[in-house]
Amino acid sequence: MAASRPLTHNPGTGPCAVCGETGLPCARCRVDYYCSKEHQKRHWPKHKVGCGSVELRGGSVVAARDIPAGTVIMREVPALFFPASPLTYYQSQCLLLLCVGCCAELTPKAASQCRRCGLPVCGNACSRASEHQVECKAFERAKFKVTKADIRGATGAMLGAAVATLRVVSACSDNQLLQNLLREPTLDGQGLQASPDAASWVDTIETYIAAVALFLREVAGIKWIPEQDLIRAARIVSMYAEDFEGPDPARWSHVSKQEHVGTLYVGMAQRKHSCYPNSGDTIMNAELKEWVVVTSRDVAAGAPITTHHQRCRWLDDTLQRRETLLVRKGIVCDCERCSDPTELGVYVGSPCCAGCTAQGKQRYLVPVKEDRDLWRCEGCPLEMTVSEVKALTKPMEDRLEELKGSPPETILQFTKAQVYPHGPLHSTHTVVLRANEYLRKDIYDRRADEQATEGEVDRWEEVVRGQLRALDRLLPGVVGEDRAVILLELRRLTLRRLRAAERKAALEAFCQPSRTTEAGLKLPEYRQAVLDVNKQLCGLHFNRDEEMPKRFLIEDPFGGR
Repeated sequence: MAASRPLTHNPGTGPCAVCGETGLPCARCRVDYYCSKEHQKRHWPKHKVGCGSVELRGGSVVAARDIPAGTVIMREVPALFFPASPLTYYQSQCLLLLCVGCCAELTPKAASQCRRCGLPVCGNACSRASEHQVECKAFERAKFKVTKADIRGATGAMLGAAVATLRVVSACSDNQLLQNLLREPTLDGQGLQASPDAASWVDTIETYIAAVALFLREVAGIKWIPEQDLIRAARIVSMYAEDFEGPDPARWSHVSKQEHVGTLYVGMAQRKHSCYPNSGDTIMNAELKEWVVVTSRDVAAGAPITTHHQRCRWLDDTLQRRETLLVRKGIVCDCERCSDPTELGVYVGSPCCAGCTAQGKQRYLVPVKEDRDLWRCEGCPLEMTVSEVKALTKPMEDRLEELKGSPPETILQFTKAQVYPHGPLHSTHTVVLRANEYLRKDIYDRRADEQATEGEVDRWEEVVRGQLRALDRLLPGVVGEDRAVILLELRRLTLRRLRAAERKAALEAFCQPSRTTEAGLKLPEYRQAVLDVNKQLCGLHFNRDEEMPKRFLIEDPFGGR
């Protein structure tokens, strides 16, 4: 197959899709690697489904032909790494001091400095890291060196953003895909006018971007790079970079440093956003941060390949998601979910009508206009403004934030008291979905299931399954981190219940060896529940060179956590 202009950024070599030996990428799609023509031909019947199925048109990835669901269409590693910074975080809260080499968290007192440029590093190895050389050489050329006082002062919070900006500027000249992202954003003026909060955030980000450019030119003295180029590069980081938080050293004994990494996937970033996307991303090689893109449903030829923006959470309602997109992308989303007043029949942003509830009917308030200014009950003539609808659930939102980090049973009591018929919420309202997410995370963080009673595990499992059902309705068929973390927590709980039942059955069998106990009768059901979750987890792996996760679940399905 004749080579075409690459659509993604990939390593020059990789494991052969047939035998695992080192090979070269398919010249057309760069999704699979082959060590020989023979193995490429042998793999063609499987490979041809996705090969050349997407192309770049007008700055966006589109389907070059009809693509069936479940097809791997892209594969990519980051074109650039850099320390996470306020540019890569929606709420600009990343004010941590990070090593510019490995992006590990540092304390101002313990931080070393690069001997040439003064930027914070872990040590000599990170000072010599290839990723660090771009900004190091730029600072040296400008005869600027970061001081200890700079690191501890206000300048320290800007260093990560400055490093990311310089790396993007440096890479642009040699990377056509990165140049495609340099286009000026088209801000939806009407959308910003309708959302003062979003407009305020956009102003804040633009002010911060200008401050980064000013620091690099006027303070660091890097005047040979035009101000507009620095602004555009910083805007690319803000609009397209994704952030990853490494494993917590407090939880994992083999991890010594907490990493906060900003990454830029220049090919995958060319996809359009949709809250009801037709593709999802799943990790292929965690060490390389290599991802594959998989279609979540059939895609017709010419249709854009869409993705769910990292900071636009699936459990947020349309008002919140649109505000997020206005801030990060300058657009108002009009996808299938955002255009549907009922949000695909899940009613994520719709509270229950109090009047209908008083009559024993569960009916929802839904927007009746595209701008969502006017809302109406589906069961009675009641009409409310968007401000009045927000006021209905604002006390619950505030209370939920106060309960963040509380024990799971406390959060369950909160949601039970606020859902129909006791309050204006329901099982798939955004406040309840967020509460359930807090509960899931707390179980994981505190290992609460290890000390839980059988009844608590059953209740928590039902909550996690409810989250999975809601996700299936809102992001059907989409693989990715959201689905993985829910399934992993479900595996923890089902496995915990199975282990408890096995211990109970063994004890009952010892005391009453001639009887089949109740716990013993439940064991096949509990084992099947674990196997069902494992099967779903296996479906999330697309590792061609690392089959260990699949083998582990198949060979030891009831093994460790």
